[in-house]
Amino acid sequence: MNNIQPLVQNSYYQQSSGNDRYRRVFRVEHDKIHEHFMRLDDVDRRTRFCGIVSDSYVLQYSAKPRSPNDIVLGAFVDGGLRGVCELIADNDRTWPTHAEIALSVESPWQNRGIGQWHSVKPSSLVSVSASACC
Repeated sequence: MNNIQPLVQNSYYQQSSGNDRYRRVFRVEHDKIHEHFMRLDDVDRRTRFCGIVSDSYVLQYSAKPRSPNDIVLGAFVDGGLRGVCELIADNDRTWPTHAEIALSVESPWQNRGIGQWHSVKPSSLVSVSASACC
């Protein structure tokens, strides 16, 4: 398994060697996000959602409308969504100044470099948002 390289500034997606890449996950792909969350084991799901949540909650969360200011990046390994990074903006403002970040990586793909997107600078996320229209 190849390590995924961190997303680079001014890039819609980053292709690493092999079939692994980061890219923006679009609103119409909420089914992929739902499937990813459903594949999280109990510990990883509890960690991601800061508590125990039901399957119906996960479905409702993954299908909810997102703000245009929110950014969801996916780590795709061999074509499947295996990691998600959500940047959820403070939507009380036209240009948000605060955001929450939520990360999840499926257990079989942990410790392989997917979670290295924590090194992505906020300016990179803004660049991705500007270059990848929802």
